[in-house]
Amino acid sequence: MKFGDVLRELLEERGVTQKELAKELCLAVSTIGNYANNQREPDYSVLKQIASYFHVTTDYLLNYSCEGANSDHDEMRLLHLYQSMNGDARRFFLDEAVALAKYFPSNISLMHADTGNNTGL
Repeated sequence: MKFGDVLRELLEERGVTQKELAKELCLAVSTIGNYANNQREPDYSVLKQIASYFHVTTDYLLNYSCEGANSDHDEMRLLHLYQSMNGDARRFFLDEAVALAKYFPSNISLMHADTGNNTGL
């Protein structure tokens, strides 16, 4: 997944238009459009501004993870969604994830966020 794909995904998920992002970052709308269409990539300072705006890491924007790390873009996406939530939303998210995990056969052991007790699913 390229930078523009990640940017489009973030814009859609957060309900932000290219025009709104451009205004917030003091950039031309066409510049954001070029980024979103994978025609150009931002320089480091703009990359950091975009990461700050969306509360994600530059690694997330670049779809980068260290070799040998067991994470992929979907995992990073879930983590960043979780980190952007308030306490009530986080608890709901975790409860729903636990409920969803029960429907898939695996040897997953999850921690209850509030008790710290393991529950095997």
